[in-house]
Amino acid sequence: MGLALEVGILADLKDADEEGYASYVEEFEKLRTVFRSEGLEEHIEPDEVDDIFSCDMLGYSGIHYLRRIAAHRAPGRPTPAPGSEETYKNVALNEKYYESFDAGKDMKYQHLMVHSDAEGFYVPIDFKRVITTPTLSGGWVGSTQCLQAECAELARLLSMPLDIDYESRELSNAADAQLHPHSKLPRRLWS
Repeated sequence: MGLALEVGILADLKDADEEGYASYVEEFEKLRTVFRSEGLEEHIEPDEVDDIFSCDMLGYSGIHYLRRIAAHRAPGRPTPAPGSEETYKNVALNEKYYESFDAGKDMKYQHLMVHSDAEGFYVPIDFKRVITTPTLSGGWVGSTQCLQAECAELARLLSMPLDIDYESRELSNAADAQLHPHSKLPRRLWS
């Protein structure tokens, strides 16, 4: 199973998976409680929507490559050279980032960095600091607005086009070329 993004999960599960639906209803109720305790507006997840959005992302390696760049750029370090699958992590740099966040510092790119790969929530409410809580699956809640701004900034730093269709063959070819550097696929999106 790869890394996926879904908007409208309750609506998707409502008729398809009764047990999954009940579990997420419970999670969203916990989320409302967390938001009330943080003094934030509540998020009400709709269980009926016109369109459900779902897509596969670049997988776990893709998000780790992006986090590697963010971990370098957050403290003002230069953008690292492209890495291989073995070098996408800088454990010491990542640990320093998370230690600073845990100490209460306002860390750049935290909505990208401070989140579970497989669980957790992003909600369409603008709040500055990622919420950490043991009461929710994944333990972290991020703001979609902040995540979008962080990713747009990183895309500009990497000279990536922001207007390309996420389902385009050109994008998937470029991603494959970056994730599999020995392939013969074109790299023109990233250069």
